[in-house]
Amino acid sequence: MANFDYAIQQTLKHEGGYNDIQGDNGGPTNFGVSLRFLSLLYKDCGIGDFDNDGDVDKDDVKKLTVDHAKEIYYKAFWLKQKCDLINDDEVAAKLFDLSVNAGLAQAAKLIQRACNQFSKGLAEDGKLGPKSIIAINSINPEELLIAYRYECVQFYLKLVEQTPSFSKFIKGWLRRAVS
Repeated sequence: MANFDYAIQQTLKHEGGYNDIQGDNGGPTNFGVSLRFLSLLYKDCGIGDFDNDGDVDKDDVKKLTVDHAKEIYYKAFWLKQKCDLINDDEVAAKLFDLSVNAGLAQAAKLIQRACNQFSKGLAEDGKLGPKSIIAINSINPEELLIAYRYECVQFYLKLVEQTPSFSKFIKGWLRRAVS
């Protein structure tokens, strides 16, 4: 069983604190939790109105604490992505980190694609079911991480090719992909 505390520390190194970068589709972000995502959480389960004014806006993103972020990440990413079922801490941390940055489905597709480099025959459907978890756990972790990092790099390069305005994010994305 992988360790969430280890994984969250890796992700928080990439995410940092509050920022509001023009061109970031998620809007203002704090510890990697964007206004767009926080608004969805609020609609779905009432989490996110940290200033208790009845809505979720930029002020709530500013008030978000590390503990809030950890709780959100654990419930909305770690458990949903089944990272707790992965045997290797590094593999689970990489899957978790990419899930936070690129989304659950994209991170799952990329790890399925990486597993398929080892002839695992997974559907690259973005859903980590039992077959995907078994495949992830059956591959040498160091070798899987190399393949997964490669897939992450390719994803980010293609994303910038499709949306050139994202080029301002590429250095950070590539650092993150290979970390």
